[in-house]
Amino acid sequence: MEAKDGIVKADSKLVIDRTLWDIRYKSGKFYNNLASQTMSDSIEFHIKMVAKNKTN
Repeated sequence: MEAKDGIVKADSKLVIDRTLWDIRYKSGKFYNNLASQTMSDSIEFHIKMVAKNKTN
């Protein structure tokens, strides 16, 4: 996080396992016969936030 001249900036990353929400499409955890056609069960969200202190 960075704060300068009334502006705050933050970067973060959130990783979730899609199978926890029953999204099983091409998941190697549930379908053993997919061989090399599986998809990753992890989904990454990269979040960038910028906030400015508004003064009247």
